[in-house]
Amino acid sequence: MLKAYQKSFSSLQKVLDLLLVIGCWAIAYLIRFYYLPEGEQGLEILFVKMTPVLSVITLYCFYKNDLYLSQRFSHRYHEILSVLRANSIAVVCFVLLLYFFGAERLSRLPLVIYYVISTLVLISFRMIVRNFLRSLRKKGQNLRHILLVGNGFPLKKYIHNSRLFKDSGIHFKGWIDSEGMAEELDIPHIEKTYSEIKNEIAPDAIVLSYQNKDSNKVEEFIGDNYNDIIPIQILPDLSYSLIGHKIEDFGGVPLLTVN
Repeated sequence: MLKAYQKSFSSLQKVLDLLLVIGCWAIAYLIRFYYLPEGEQGLEILFVKMTPVLSVITLYCFYKNDLYLSQRFSHRYHEILSVLRANSIAVVCFVLLLYFFGAERLSRLPLVIYYVISTLVLISFRMIVRNFLRSLRKKGQNLRHILLVGNGFPLKKYIHNSRLFKDSGIHFKGWIDSEGMAEELDIPHIEKTYSEIKNEIAPDAIVLSYQNKDSNKVEEFIGDNYNDIIPIQILPDLSYSLIGHKIEDFGGVPLLTVN
């Protein structure tokens, strides 16, 4: 259910971003050629021809910057910077295409006007959407229901961050095999196994973490439930990582480097 909602919301965001880009491009044209002095006339067709190119480039840059994925786990300042970066890259790519492949030249002023207006509008729109979703989550809607499994210490930090970032909308349905941490952090403790209650709870995702001494339970849990459609998120116990860690991608193989 949540995945279907996220997919629909992502599609809606793309449509709205497309409309905003077209609107900002039209406003930039009107300001430059109708409201500023020495505005040249008769360039409507040129601007109309450029509109699909600018729109496609912008949507692609937003997609590559993960702006059509759920932002519930990211800070609003991270989203603002992502929009700023994506729109800047899109405008630069658009200018390069015009320079190398455009038959007609366009002055820099309308491009600058568009960049300023579109950046402000796209960021403002994202913040309005974020505030709207936050208000929904305060009312108990659009929540992400999480089931915790294991005794791993990273679960404490996960819970802390979930409660710290109000935009996350995370609701904990319960905690299996917590070894007392559920009561400590005021989360319902579940005595039964996951196989016994999975149809009853039906979480949106499972967050799994065990201490190093019980690491075999991670493999056991995944082996027992890998056929389920509910995603499993694993939090590794990095208590032995003294000065940090990083995750790299080596040809599609994730590498966890421990310092």
